Amino acid sequence: MIKDEELDKIIKDKVKQVKTLDYTTDEIQSFMKKGKRRRYIKNIIKFTSVFVVIIFSCTILFFNNKINSDGEMRKNIISNKNEYSSKIVDTKYIDSFGTALTYRPNYDRRYIVKVEEIDKEELNGFYACVYVKASIIRVIEGEVEENINFTIDEAKVNILKYEEETKDLQTYSGYSDEEKEKNYIIVTNDFKLNNKSYPEINKTYIVSLYKNDEGELIVDNLAKYSFCEVDLDKNLVYIYNNWEQIEL
Repeated sequence: MIKDEELDKIIKDKVKQVKTLDYTTDEIQSFMKKGKRRRYIKNIIKFTSVFVVIIFSCTILFFNNKINSDGEMRKNIISNKNEYSSKIVDTKYIDSFGTALTYRPNYDRRYIVKVEEIDKEELNGFYACVYVKASIIRVIEGEVEENINFTIDEAKVNILKYEEETKDLQTYSGYSDEEKEKNYIIVTNDFKLNNKSYPEINKTYIVSLYKNDEGELIVDNLAKYSFCEVDLDKNLVYIYNNWEQIEL
């Protein structure tokens, strides 16, 4: 293929040999120079257009990647926040009186109940207590009642509350303040409660109760089924971190 420079030289040589009544040789050469400038300008415009398209495409790709990256970052932040939301990370035994608790030797009542409300979860100093309102589904032993209130010697609190009450600042020192606020522990005054469930609204449990001197119903911690989740359809009870068959 003949290059533009070679073509111009050939035309110039031919032009010198041309004789015309309308245009002189100088005029023809002037026309050729104008045509060359136009080709030059056209090439500049072509290359500039290509350059602009490349820059525009790169800009779009950059912002698109940035948006995706920011979206992933926001998603990860939200995920991390949700990871700490209302999460129970530990069960902590503390002796509220410095001595072992005393128990009533035998429970008075044993029921299948449905938890209707968690009235209060309290940690006051070293004393933990959760107040439960429940409806009775089945009476296994004891008086026939419809609705009952009872307490358990434990409470679910966030780590900040635990540290505030107990002054134990070492056990969970690896958590940030935000994590301490969003992570919960179950504080119990009785090491025997490790075989039981923690009350949740609308779940069903088998509970063994006795009345204290003030007439309040308390979970009997000595009973095998002190407070354990049950599946009535399958006759299962959740105890020692396993579902076991039981005759209800």
